[in-house]
Amino acid sequence: LVAQGVVLAHHDGRETVHGVAPGQHLAAAYYRNTIAHFFLIAAIGELALLQAAEQAPAARLRAFDEAALELRSLLEFDFFFRDRAAFLAAVRSELALLAPDWQGRLGDGEDGVQALLGELPTLASDMLLRPFFEAYGIVADVLVAHADRAAPPAAQLSDACAGLGGQYLLQRRLDYPESVSLHLFATGLELARRRGLLAPGDSALRLRAEFAAQIRGVLRRL
Repeated sequence: LVAQGVVLAHHDGRETVHGVAPGQHLAAAYYRNTIAHFFLIAAIGELALLQAAEQAPAARLRAFDEAALELRSLLEFDFFFRDRAAFLAAVRSELALLAPDWQGRLGDGEDGVQALLGELPTLASDMLLRPFFEAYGIVADVLVAHADRAAPPAAQLSDACAGLGGQYLLQRRLDYPESVSLHLFATGLELARRRGLLAPGDSALRLRAEFAAQIRGVLRRL
């Protein structure tokens, strides 16, 4: 990656530091996404733990499954998943491998989950999933801005997402430049279409606001 100019290496300090070269974030994201499936299930497990820990003690295990399925639904146009039962089994199995006592730590609430995540050798959710949810958040903000009318054609929406994404990037409201991606906007808009967010009417307006709040919740946990 250094030889191809995608990554820069700084050798003049006490230790070598690598970073993505200017203008190369989309290229670097391509290489990341070729191995994303190795980290996807753990990343979803991390976020599901955080969401479930916010619930009452007796509801946390059920809330964990619901949160994992909710994330699966949000990401279904960017990743391939097994059926719901097999997917949940895979998430639980991955967590059992990384943290055998995860259910007990979930029982300890937010403090227990935060401590558990702090002990893991690496965290996958931010590095893997944040660009997707930042892009979905841009889509949600564009749709909410059309709260008084039906959403315009897809091409106009994509342009509006690119424009707003560029604004957010310059304002440093995004952690990952590759979040401003026409591909991610396209899958985010397809997700919105399947959920009825592009239709006119009060129902769609309510759904747009709920979708925006849902994405903000995921970003807060990230």
